[in-house]
Amino acid sequence: MKAVKIQPGKTVGVEEAPLPTLRESQILVKIAAVAINPTDWKHVEHGFGGGPGSTVGCDLAGTVEKAGPHSRFAPGDRVASIVQGCVASDPTSGAFAEYAAVDEHAAFKLPADMSFEDAASLPVALVTTGLAFHDLGIPATLEPVRRGEPILVYGGATSVSQAFIQFAKALGFEVITTASERNREYLTKLGADHIIDYHDTDKCIAGIKAALNGRELKLAHDGISEGDSFRIVFSSVTPGPDTRVTLVLYLPASDVPSGITATTPNGTLALGRAVDYAGMHFPASPELAKAHAEFTLLGEKAIANGVVKPQEIKKLPGGLDGIKDALALLKEGGGSRAKLVLTIS
Repeated sequence: MKAVKIQPGKTVGVEEAPLPTLRESQILVKIAAVAINPTDWKHVEHGFGGGPGSTVGCDLAGTVEKAGPHSRFAPGDRVASIVQGCVASDPTSGAFAEYAAVDEHAAFKLPADMSFEDAASLPVALVTTGLAFHDLGIPATLEPVRRGEPILVYGGATSVSQAFIQFAKALGFEVITTASERNREYLTKLGADHIIDYHDTDKCIAGIKAALNGRELKLAHDGISEGDSFRIVFSSVTPGPDTRVTLVLYLPASDVPSGITATTPNGTLALGRAVDYAGMHFPASPELAKAHAEFTLLGEKAIANGVVKPQEIKKLPGGLDGIKDALALLKEGGGSRAKLVLTIS
């Protein structure tokens, strides 16, 4: 098969590669479409995870080619999933290829009317949302069990935040989010109740406080985790033993104000294996793998019922040969709101 591999000199190229070997409880998927995530180009440029020879990519959609006798999947099923890209110990692990070994508990079936390109925009967003809900103590359900409770989603137009908003609304949360004015109508359709412009930090904090109208804010998700986002989020929540914030980038514990518990969900830990990333070692977490398995089934149901919809996508040409340019485009900011996707087969 062909696969996009990291090359010397912090770049990528298409190479011939062997088919991945399936572990127990994995399925073989013929990849039809992939999506580009910031972590993809960061792995290539900064050497996170595997180096030259590693396969790149996390988001995929395609058709099951092979499944075990006790699998809930069968050959021909249309699925989407997250996989771990850029793995030093397994150079075949990654989404940007013609085939991938996919963990069954991470894969979800697609509605008949959903394109592979739309589906490829979902897996990383779903796994990160699911792990964020786990860290925030939010139950994996589509019932309105948190009706009227405020929650802050900073950076509402990001891929993860779009999924987060839709799930939060299904649970009954009153969603306060931040975004540019041009994204107001779009995020309103996703279910956001209050949309605050983030460009002026002090005005943004004041806008969030106004939306709270004197209520305490105990839960927040920072979908940017850079620059002024920390100040805005930490200034908006009410410190206390039950106050929790999830981030998408790591922040030293010493930088987190007292009275706030801040965690960074790591989507690759949801696959149930240890992860070496950016010079750090994360041991395998059966707890997170179980939480992800439960949320994946919930996500499959939410997508089938139309509760959660794919985000806008921007289709790019070239298939696997177009991945290099797609990574450069995303790095330069070309993926605002719309997910960059490529058709593979």
